Amino acid sequence: MKKISALVMLFISVTILIHCQERTEKKAQTGPEKTVTIDLVSINLFDSNRVAKRHLFMYDSNGAYDVNDLTTEVVKKAGQKVTIYWEIGDGIERIIEIKPKSDASIIFANHVQPVIPGRKYSLELPLNRPLTGEDIKEAYYIKYVTLNGDTLPPIDPFIRVKPPQ
Repeated sequence: MKKISALVMLFISVTILIHCQERTEKKAQTGPEKTVTIDLVSINLFDSNRVAKRHLFMYDSNGAYDVNDLTTEVVKKAGQKVTIYWEIGDGIERIIEIKPKSDASIIFANHVQPVIPGRKYSLELPLNRPLTGEDIKEAYYIKYVTLNGDTLPPIDPFIRVKPPQ
């Protein structure tokens, strides 16, 4: 039975990665205006007792991916316009909210805005940040509803803004 669970997990991972291939080949834009897209997919993972639990598989246009704990990296110059987009994929009915974990957020100073309410959201990074020349890494919450109608506890991935080297 463990072999079947492992094969199912492998199949799901390969399917998702093939689905992501087009976006990861494009990479993020690096011109005067830059965009990064984070795609969200709800998946079932089985624990050691063979109980399925919902998780959030995330992948970004930089080619990074993870389950529940993605760190999206953005290299940003002062004054450069950078927009981050979140789009829902398989297994998700709608996004309830995306917000910073901390009230003293630098990255989320402009607040996340709906592009298509429940389906696509955007965040424009502050134009003149970072000024310190150091990385800024902040956690944020994603709360969403699955296609089954389940509202899951918020997931808390990260965004790291780095100055150019």
